[in-house]
Amino acid sequence: MPVGNRTNRSAIGKSAARPLRTKTANSKTRTLRRVSAARTFTFRLQAPEARDVAVAGSFNNWALRSMRRSKNGLWSATLRIAAGIHEYKFLADHQWLEDPENPRKAPDNHGGYNSVCEVPDHPD
Repeated sequence: MPVGNRTNRSAIGKSAARPLRTKTANSKTRTLRRVSAARTFTFRLQAPEARDVAVAGSFNNWALRSMRRSKNGLWSATLRIAAGIHEYKFLADHQWLEDPENPRKAPDNHGGYNSVCEVPDHPD
């Protein structure tokens, strides 16, 4: 059963946080931080009566991203986001909504909840 309406399976990798050590031309060692790989993730919301729907979350500093409506009222947005755990909400016709298909929640510090999704740092 998919969690967070994503297109790939859930797994949290720890490798993105480990440093990478390399030698420079003058034999000095320098440490590079590995960057988490971005993965394609699809957000979906069934809202046939809505006229405008967007998604925002911790993956993009809560900037609204417009979603597209299909003929049957399913709104979707496929985004490239960094691997990890992210909180998100939908904004449908000026109303913030949790993802009704995702049971994973976290308090939003405003008396409500954000939905939570996991994006793996490796392909399935």
